[in-house]
Amino acid sequence: MMQPAQIESPWSWRDLVGRVLFRRVKHGSAIHGRGVIGWWVLGWLTMCGCSSPSLSTDPQAARRVLEDTLQAWQQGKQPDELKSLSAPIYVGDLRWEKGAKLIEFSIASEGEYHQSSVRFNVRMRVAGEPKASEKVYWVSTNPANTVTLAD
Repeated sequence: MMQPAQIESPWSWRDLVGRVLFRRVKHGSAIHGRGVIGWWVLGWLTMCGCSSPSLSTDPQAARRVLEDTLQAWQQGKQPDELKSLSAPIYVGDLRWEKGAKLIEFSIASEGEYHQSSVRFNVRMRVAGEPKASEKVYWVSTNPANTVTLAD
C-alpha cells in the first residue's frame, strides 16, 4: 500500500508567528515597526479575561440572609430545605445538621467585612446546651448565599 506524500514546510508555526508579529530575522529579532504592534497585541490578548468579577458581599444583604437562615432554624426547618428556595442558602452548621433545636438568637454585631464575606457575632441558645453562647458566622451573598459557622 502506498503512503501519502508528506509535505515538509521549511517554517514551523512558531517561526511564522514570530515573522508576522515580531519581524523575526534569521539571526535574532528586531522589535520595530510591525514588531512593536505584535508585542502590544500579544500583551493585550494575555490581559483579556484576567480581571476577576467583583465577589463582594453587601453587609445588609448578608445580614438578611443570616436572619432568614436562623429564623428557619428556629422554626424547625432543616438546612437542606433552604437550598430549594428561589434564592438558595447553603448552610454549614453541624449542630443544626445533626438535629439541634435553636431556641433563641440575636445578631450581636453589625458585621465586619472580610474579603468576600461578612463576619457576624450571634448570641444564641441551642436546646441541650447549658447556657447561651456567642458564635461567629461567615456570610457571603456572591456568587451564592452561604452561612457558615466559624467555630
